[in-house]
Amino acid sequence: MYKLIDAHAYLDEIKDLDQAIERAWDCGLVGIVAMGVNYDSNNRVLEIAEKYSSLVFPALGCHPGDLPETTGEVERNLRFIEDNIGLDYHKKVVEQASKDTQKQVLGQALQIARRYGKPASSIHAMPGGIA
Repeated sequence: MYKLIDAHAYLDEIKDLDQAIERAWDCGLVGIVAMGVNYDSNNRVLEIAEKYSSLVFPALGCHPGDLPETTGEVERNLRFIEDNIGLDYHKKVVEQASKDTQKQVLGQALQIARRYGKPASSIHAMPGGIA
């Protein structure tokens, strides 16, 4: 039997999320990537990922259809994304890989992705973000 992951879900738009998550478990999903599309959505996605941490993984973003008219709102969302992406500074993780090591490895991985024109899909959001 295959382990299935929903790699692109807008969980913040679901009215009865508890029921949807329960159905996902019952169907055998082992992971859901929750997509954020703007500042409010990104905040909600982090809340959902924290509540359902064994199943939901956040993906923060700026969807073209949700770009605000004001530059200030765009910058606020980009700062939020920057503050919450990529590195895991949980105490147990930092004991094995320091913040500096994590930053260095992430930078190298992004350089490889850029060199080959590939997306960087392993970046994830963590509460607390990059320090």
